[in-house]
Amino acid sequence: MKTQLTNSAKIQTNKTEKLKQKLLNSMAKVDKIQLQLKRRLKKICEERSEMKHKLDQMKAIVDGFEGELQETEVEMSSLKTDLTFSNIPDESSENSELMERFYNAQKAFEDRKASCLQKKAIKEQQMSELKAVEMKIRELQKRKTDTVKVIPQRNQSDFTLNQSAWDF
Repeated sequence: MKTQLTNSAKIQTNKTEKLKQKLLNSMAKVDKIQLQLKRRLKKICEERSEMKHKLDQMKAIVDGFEGELQETEVEMSSLKTDLTFSNIPDESSENSELMERFYNAQKAFEDRKASCLQKKAIKEQQMSELKAVEMKIRELQKRKTDTVKVIPQRNQSDFTLNQSAWDF
């Protein structure tokens, strides 16, 4: 009888030791998974900040294109008003000079307009890239929230054994 009790006690202690070891192994696995998820979350945050920086740069470029177009239109309108005041017949040399300035300005305007159209095409391309970047940011944010949801919140009490089951 005494040997049976000692054997059952040894068996019981062996079982508890095995369960404790399993508990430690599972806690190590959980810690490893949490570390991997934290690394992944950090990487996602870095990608997001990088994309946001690129987005800000693209917005600055787009704003620069729009500002340059307005400057060109103002310059052309001022030259046209100069020509309307120059229709005086006795000052033909000034008229020809103004007409020459007008044609030069008009040619420069056409060149700038062509350049502006190129920039507008670039702007549209960058806007499409910007939209793609924004979509990727949204996807990363969604993935980030999904990743945060996956991280288990466990404490030591989750792995404690039911002690009342072991009491005789």
